[in-house]
Amino acid sequence: MQAFARLSTIVVSSLLLATAAVAADPPADSAKPAAAESPMPTLTGDALDDAHTLVTSGHRDKAIETLANYLKTRPTNSDVQIYYGIVLSWEGRYDDARKELNAVLKRSPTNSDALGALFNVEMWDDKPAAAEALTRRALAQRGYASFKPREANAQNVSFLVSRARALYALDRLADAKDVVKQALAIEPTNEQAIRLRNSLDDRMEQWRLSESYGGDWFSDGRTPWHESATSISRGTPAGSVITRVSHAERFGYTDNQFEVEMYPRIHPGTYAYVEVGVAPAAVLYPSVRFSADVYHSLGGGYEASVGIRQLHFASTVNIYVTTVTKYKGNWMLTGKAFFIPDQLEGSRSFHGSVRRYLSGADTYVGIRYGHGFARQELYTLEDFVSVGSDTLAAEANVLLGRRLTASVSGSASRQERPGLETLNQYSLSGGLSVRF
Repeated sequence: MQAFARLSTIVVSSLLLATAAVAADPPADSAKPAAAESPMPTLTGDALDDAHTLVTSGHRDKAIETLANYLKTRPTNSDVQIYYGIVLSWEGRYDDARKELNAVLKRSPTNSDALGALFNVEMWDDKPAAAEALTRRALAQRGYASFKPREANAQNVSFLVSRARALYALDRLADAKDVVKQALAIEPTNEQAIRLRNSLDDRMEQWRLSESYGGDWFSDGRTPWHESATSISRGTPAGSVITRVSHAERFGYTDNQFEVEMYPRIHPGTYAYVEVGVAPAAVLYPSVRFSADVYHSLGGGYEASVGIRQLHFASTVNIYVTTVTKYKGNWMLTGKAFFIPDQLEGSRSFHGSVRRYLSGADTYVGIRYGHGFARQELYTLEDFVSVGSDTLAAEANVLLGRRLTASVSGSASRQERPGLETLNQYSLSGGLSVRF
């Protein structure tokens, strides 16, 4: 009962704190506007005005058709061609958008609107190196020299902030911070530069201390499972490092596991996840747990990974995992599959999840459906019990100010068992973390 009371306190506190959340730091890249379709509007005959009206009413396909037809007879109208490139980029047609925007820049190399639109194309298409080169080109064309506040030019500040965003995406954090300082030297109140500086400070300099607690309850009356974890992490220019101590209580037994996680950057667009855990007593946890994934950006908002989990119980269990993730605006859609060769019946597990980012990378809500294992990550031998189950889960994570984060998640699983009653499993967890 004490364990359940502790869980309830964390969950209720998380939900109460969530209602008082303030806006979090935004993600480093721009969000593409969504198209919400409405009835076809009345058009005026002016290509640019009509295209804008069609876009705002959600008819981007008709806007693209209108702009394309206009450019067949007036191919050098830069304003129309730039807007055409922008709308194409919103539809994910990045190569077509590049063609149009580069055509404008060939005629007018310093066109700020075309440069800015092409920067967004490169960032959305996961090509931050090309985006960063564009900003250097734009600044050089304008004769910008570093740390000269007298060059108080709004375009300089805009391209400096854009360059810092690209450097951030390239994991060149020290360079990004230097460029942000330049932008703030010119315009100290620039909101985008301030937010990016705060994000860089969080990633480069701050520690995070986290505490979580979760419980599992079953319909057949078996003793509930409880698990808690305390972790401390540090962001570094090379990637995050996390140490964690977990404590499990199941079937009257207790056990502890000690873990170290790392997320090293390999090169732009590719990073890894490596985890090693040990349990000296190995009563519930494996004596050794090893995990490794490699993630790679495929372009177009797609990311894929392959990896392995190795759990050393009385015998070693190897679990192979692959994921595909699609980022679209503020949405993240992920498909994940696990496979255990020749060891367990029903050893395949599939999970699909949708996450909506509300304000920055630390504030989101999400849902998940899984078939196979009830959990996405297997840590103890008992996690293999719910083979062949169907699971529906929901989660929420909220950044409170700049220091405190609250999280809560819950799930329900149903497992059909031949000759036995259906087993239902209910899970609830909550956590708090603070950066310092």
